[in-house]
Amino acid sequence: MSDPRRTFIITTLQQALGEGKSKEWEQDQHIGAFIEDAEASVLVGGRNEAGVIKIGASSEDVQKALGSTSECEVCLVKRVFGSIPTKDMHSSVVVTTTSGSALLSFYLSLQNVYGPKLLSGASTLDPKMQQALMDLQAGLKKLALKTTSGNESKTADEKDASAIQSFNDEFLFWNGGGSLSGPGQADRAAQIAKILEPCTAVFQSLGKATDQTDVFAFINDVCEVLNTLFGELKYPQGRMEHFLSVIGGHFCAHIKTKLPGNLWRDNFSTVREGVSYCIRLCTHWIEARKQLTEVKWKGKWLAKEAQADQLTLMKTRLEDVPVCEQSTRSFIVSCLPKIAKHTSSPLSWTPFLHKTCFKLDPMRSPSGRALLKILTEDSNLLRIKQLECLKTAFFL
Repeated sequence: MSDPRRTFIITTLQQALGEGKSKEWEQDQHIGAFIEDAEASVLVGGRNEAGVIKIGASSEDVQKALGSTSECEVCLVKRVFGSIPTKDMHSSVVVTTTSGSALLSFYLSLQNVYGPKLLSGASTLDPKMQQALMDLQAGLKKLALKTTSGNESKTADEKDASAIQSFNDEFLFWNGGGSLSGPGQADRAAQIAKILEPCTAVFQSLGKATDQTDVFAFINDVCEVLNTLFGELKYPQGRMEHFLSVIGGHFCAHIKTKLPGNLWRDNFSTVREGVSYCIRLCTHWIEARKQLTEVKWKGKWLAKEAQADQLTLMKTRLEDVPVCEQSTRSFIVSCLPKIAKHTSSPLSWTPFLHKTCFKLDPMRSPSGRALLKILTEDSNLLRIKQLECLKTAFFL
């Protein structure tokens, strides 16, 4: 009988690194020691660019076994002294992953995971420690923006945008462009920073509910800025593609502030007005991107038009809201008695009241599949058009 603890460790490694040699891992001494020995508190797995995976007691051991730097690493740390208990194995191990540079991975984790938790109003961290944490985060960001992929041994490369997560990050990269190598680069970086600066404060406020920006006019201004960068200042295309996605993310954040918290419970006349505004905004940005890449940059933009993934998905989902609202609200109520026969908790079957249109991935919950199956098998429950609407918008 296999040890569930070893199965848990192997599954964790496979999810982070790939399938690897799972049969060999069943007998791997490093995994065995990590599970049982008090002194083995760390287990590291690494994968290089060739896809080779090695396991060891430290990052240094893994890199030595690989013969090269790890492209991706996963580090497991025991929270208990001694062997890992079977009953509490999931809570007894802390899992951390590193992709590429340890510096960049640490910065992104601190900014997006640990920072928000430790600096929130619910945090019990001492104010001095919170300030030290903010200083560390600011220092890491500065260093990440001045290096290539967070590798402190390599100076900044404008083709690398791996540390850029916001419009402000892009501004800071160019504003600190003295680290770019090459003749005239410092002056060019200063020029780009000057062009970006007027838009920075607006983007920082877009995700706030109190923001009153005329976003449609602002999109036009942003496009003029982007056209100058790419058309006149030799902005790298790969970096511009990433920058366009970042900007789209800001507009998604703005959209979320313009809609009610629950589209299925609030007054639908208000919902309809908000949804209409957001659809028009998505359309405006998508068309503005297309105008840049297909018209103004024609001949310079070598790849096909980059898709505004977040905004395109958001627009598609929002366009479904009025149709689903009108055609299914009464339907759901009328069908609850029948649906109740298939579950002890009828309310859990209402597919809209507890869902959000902001979840852009297809929903694949067991309850969703089960409900769709019930609806499909009974043609009297739902007309074909309504069923297709449910399928397309909210189910598989």
